[in-house]
Amino acid sequence: MHPEAGAQGDARGGTQGDSSQGDGGQGKSLAAGLYVVATPIGHLSDLSLRAIDVLRRVDTTAAEDTRVARVLLDHIGAHPTLIASHEHNEARMAQAIVERIRAGQAVALTSDAGTPGISDPGARVVAAVHAAGLPVIPVPGASAVTALLSVAGFAEPRFRFEGFLPARSRARRERLATLARSDAVVVIYESPHRIIETVRDLADTLEPDRIVVLGRELTKRFEQLHRTTAGALVEWLDADTDRRRGEFVIAFDAAPAELAQEQPVDALLAALCAELPVRQSARLIASATGLRANDLYRRAVALRLGAAGASDADEDLTDESSPVDDSSGSDTSPTSDSTKG
Repeated sequence: MHPEAGAQGDARGGTQGDSSQGDGGQGKSLAAGLYVVATPIGHLSDLSLRAIDVLRRVDTTAAEDTRVARVLLDHIGAHPTLIASHEHNEARMAQAIVERIRAGQAVALTSDAGTPGISDPGARVVAAVHAAGLPVIPVPGASAVTALLSVAGFAEPRFRFEGFLPARSRARRERLATLARSDAVVVIYESPHRIIETVRDLADTLEPDRIVVLGRELTKRFEQLHRTTAGALVEWLDADTDRRRGEFVIAFDAAPAELAQEQPVDALLAALCAELPVRQSARLIASATGLRANDLYRRAVALRLGAAGASDADEDLTDESSPVDDSSGSDTSPTSDSTKG
């Protein structure tokens, strides 16, 4: 029997109907277990009927921020015991939640917005309940990732959810240099504090014509969606300071096949560059693999210095009378856009 069936005996039929009763559906308790409840990412109407029913009937709600949770619970007329479970106390609270479930309680786990455990606290609690052999029940709902992808218009069906990139500039650029070669669509989150830096790093890392879709404040009052190219995104963001406010979800299209295939040489590039000059490393690997030496040079710069160094690659190549030998390509000009893949 599904845990939500409880005293009703049928999880498919009765849970939502009970919510229309005078007591808000709280007259019949849920079976003991952890109910991982997705909450709206903005618009309160995105809370599902099932999530409303569960939140009204659980004994306890473990929330990332009890103040945020109280607003939502009051909105739907739910009055469970409210406890805090966030990144700073999650390890300790996980065991306390296990004990509540063992005592027969139904416990809802919520984050401030979206689904617990997805770039939000919650994974430790879920793991502890699993380890205790107790039921864990997903109650799905709104997702910023799928919301953006549904309106992005990418033909590639596969995607990779990266979450938040590293906060440190160099680490972020190095991570983007790897993600830029992904053969699947890449989705990232970003805060208003780092959106400018991240968008500039994207412009430096991706080919200028790579399609990028930015979602700002999805489902909220000032929701904004913009589909453009990596080369044009910085200018669009700079044109209006209001565009830098709020929470962001960004997706960029999968790499062209020729770029995606270069990823296996990263380890070789890193190893050679640790012992030899970048130019020499690029020439050696180009000779062994048939890949373009100029492309390998750019990749090596990105790996060693982060994407910020990639913008210096053109100048470095033209400093010498004999640039990196790129006889494998039809266009040997080191400053040609074709060298960007």
